[in-house]
Amino acid sequence: METPRVTLTDNDRDVLCQTLKSGMNSHPVLIDSEAWLRHAAATAKHLPDTLYAALREFRRDSKDSGAVIVDGFPVDTLGALPTPVVYNSVRREVTQETLALMASLSILGDAVAYEGEKHGALVHDIVPVAGYKNTQSNAGSEAFALHIENAFHQHRPDFVLLLCLRQGPCGEAKHRLAAVRRAVRTLKPDVVEVLFEDRFQTMPPPSFDDGGRPPSHAVFSGALEDPDICIDVAYTTGRDEAAQSALLDLSRSLDEVSEVIALSPGQLVVIDNRVTLHGRTPFTPLYDGRDRWLLRAFCKSDIRASRTARRHDGRRVGEFV
Repeated sequence: METPRVTLTDNDRDVLCQTLKSGMNSHPVLIDSEAWLRHAAATAKHLPDTLYAALREFRRDSKDSGAVIVDGFPVDTLGALPTPVVYNSVRREVTQETLALMASLSILGDAVAYEGEKHGALVHDIVPVAGYKNTQSNAGSEAFALHIENAFHQHRPDFVLLLCLRQGPCGEAKHRLAAVRRAVRTLKPDVVEVLFEDRFQTMPPPSFDDGGRPPSHAVFSGALEDPDICIDVAYTTGRDEAAQSALLDLSRSLDEVSEVIALSPGQLVVIDNRVTLHGRTPFTPLYDGRDRWLLRAFCKSDIRASRTARRHDGRRVGEFV
């Protein structure tokens, strides 16, 4: 089964562009300010009904795929600029793309960032960086293993949003999605039982500052027939032989149900980080300003749950656990 798609009509795009233009004119401040985040949430009320309804429904039920792709976002402002080439590149200033991204995010919940990653910024540039080619990170360009974002963290995001600004000159880089709702149907009951037990450990990726060794955790949690998943294939290990064997079975099942998609400029993919993993196929970057460029943002549907890890009730999540 393919990931569901929502295509904005010409009228939807006209409404969206007018909404963004009005939003840009009325509140030109930095993305990370609380006042601007409130403004982005208010802007969401004027987004096209097609977009608003699709994201509200996705928040309630992300369905079998745990992901949705929306076609038709304007990317003219940032899309006309060279792809960034520096490590830890982020967006601080408001553009129509960042407003569209954060207004859409506010329909799903609240924006959060992580102090240990990309300077705690709310909007990240996902681009290849020279010197990081072979890393399992968002700056790399080798095959990126399937993972949920921040699997090592107690307060990982509920939703991940990726807006494509540029595909890259050769179109090699493609996104991978794998839904646990599809994979779990192929697993034996005894394997599922092991995956529900605290017999696994996940280390932080290299894009994070070192925060020590996280505690043991289960890969599956919640409902037996519809579990949440916590795994980063590159960094999660079993703490005993049976646990490691169960991980290998799960990884094979995830590969079997995975879908490869080529994101085009103006496409937004929203991922339910609780049930769907994502990754990337390998590609050859040129580091010349024309490489693949995505904007990324994280969302919590219940930001209150992470209150103890957010100083002064801010948006930046601190402690790893």
